Amino acid sequence: MPAKPRNRACPLRATIRFASLLGSVAAIAALSVPHALAQGNVFDLGNIVVHSTTLHTSEVGEQALSGADIRAFNRETVGSAINTLPGVNLSRNSRNEETAFVRGFDSRQVPLFLDGIPQYVPYDGYVDFGRFTPSTSPKSA
Repeated sequence: MPAKPRNRACPLRATIRFASLLGSVAAIAALSVPHALAQGNVFDLGNIVVHSTTLHTSEVGEQALSGADIRAFNRETVGSAINTLPGVNLSRNSRNEETAFVRGFDSRQVPLFLDGIPQYVPYDGYVDFGRFTPSTSPKSA
């Protein structure tokens, strides 16, 4: 049984109808705005002043992990060490590499630097946090 041909003009008609309806609404709105302004129906909000003081603590969400903490929790890799921090989740990818997510961002958005050099696999941009021991990294955070 042959397929029934579809009517392709229908979406075009609907688009034309929508455009004409939208033009009519815009014209009505344009005519009513000057009338409202002439009557003085505009609300004046006034001034809003906000005062604040700066916090003299660490940045919001900033956490540090010391060598003593790493030894106390007996962590053997950087991945397992940063997994103790709030907002950090550790998982393994298909190549059995440890990947870390910091508040939902993966290691391509939150990279690992060793002496200022980014550490990642060149072909996909991910880093295996299980390859680095805490003694390799001068400061873990």
